[in-house]
Amino acid sequence: MLIATAPGILWRERGTQFNSRRGTSKALALIILGGTINTFLPNANMWVLSMPNVFNTAVFYLTGIVCVAIAAWNCYYVFRLPEKVPTEDMPNPVW
Repeated sequence: MLIATAPGILWRERGTQFNSRRGTSKALALIILGGTINTFLPNANMWVLSMPNVFNTAVFYLTGIVCVAIAAWNCYYVFRLPEKVPTEDMPNPVW
């Protein structure tokens, strides 16, 4: 849950500070979104398969919906930020 939600806070701070994607990337946002979706897939994730009586509940899936929505919003936010500006340390920034 932290991986899905917490980076967005840092990305918003950096986006405001640098007015660019400096400190993050589109690829990272997409990987976090994919991993969050995979974590909460119904009847197909490692948590439900290992302990179905604990994790195969409505609360788990509702938490998943919230986390996926936050990760999707963070992805949208990162894609809206201006491109990274080349610097001396990073002459060819990664998207």
